Amino acid sequence: MGRKHSQEQASTRFVKETEPRLSYALAAAYGPEIGAEATADAPALAWENWQRIKGMANPAGYLFRVGQSRSRRYRDRGCSSRDPHRTSPRSSNLPCRGRSRI
Repeated sequence: MGRKHSQEQASTRFVKETEPRLSYALAAAYGPEIGAEATADAPALAWENWQRIKGMANPAGYLFRVGQSRSRRYRDRGCSSRDPHRTSPRSSNLPCRGRSRI
C-alpha cells in the first residue's frame, strides 16, 4: 500500500502543479470555454495513465498535446457542454451534435 499511496501522491501533486499552466495555455490557444473543457480532461488522463506519463521527458507538454486534441472535439461540436442551446457554427438551425434542445 505504501508504494500505491506514493504513486497517488505523485500523480496528485503533478496535476496540482500542472493544471494552472495547462489551463492558461489552452485558454490562450482556444478561448476560455474550450480551454476549460480540454483542461478538465487532464486530471483523469494523468491519473489513468500515470505509469506511462511519469516517465516522459515532458509530461506537462504531453497533457497540452492531449488538450489540443480534445479541443478539436469541442470546436467540431461547435459548443461547450455548459451551453446546450448554442447552435453549431455550421448551421444556425441545428443544435450541436450530441445535444438536444429543451
